[in-house]
Amino acid sequence: MNKRELEELISFLTTVFGILIIGGVIALFVRLQRGLLGIFLSGIAVALLIFWLKEIRGFLLKRPYVFNLSRGGARMRYDESWTYDLIDEDDETVLVAKVPGPEKEVKVNFSNRKLKINAGQGFKKVVNMPERIRINNITYKNGVLQVRLKR
Repeated sequence: MNKRELEELISFLTTVFGILIIGGVIALFVRLQRGLLGIFLSGIAVALLIFWLKEIRGFLLKRPYVFNLSRGGARMRYDESWTYDLIDEDDETVLVAKVPGPEKEVKVNFSNRKLKINAGQGFKKVVNMPERIRINNITYKNGVLQVRLKR
C-alpha cells in the first residue's frame, strides 16, 4: 500500500466514522433538549467532534504503523522520510540514523556491499555502500543508530 492509498483510506475512514458519530450526537441532543438549547448544544458537540476527528486523522497519517497489518502476509510501512548520514573518517565510515526501537529489535548486517538495518515497527532499510567494508562497532541509544564501518 503506497502513501497516497494510505492517506485516502485514513481520510475515508475518519470521515465515515465522524459522520456516524455526529449524526448520533445531534439526534441525542435534539431528543433530550428540544428547541433552541438542543440545537445550540448539538452545534458545540459537532464542533468538538470535528476538531478531534482532524486530530485523529493527523495522528494516523503521521503514524500508520499503529495498525500493523503484518498478519496474513501484508505489512504496512512508512519510510519515505527516513534519512541517514554517512561520515567518512580516516579509515572508517560512520552511519548515523534515527531508527525505531526497542534496542533488542535493532539488527544490522552487511553482505554484498549492502548494509541491512532491521528494527522495531517493521522498519527495514538497505544502504548501498560504495566499497567493501566490515562492521566495526554498532551502538543504539535514544533512537539513534550509529554503525562504525572499517574500510
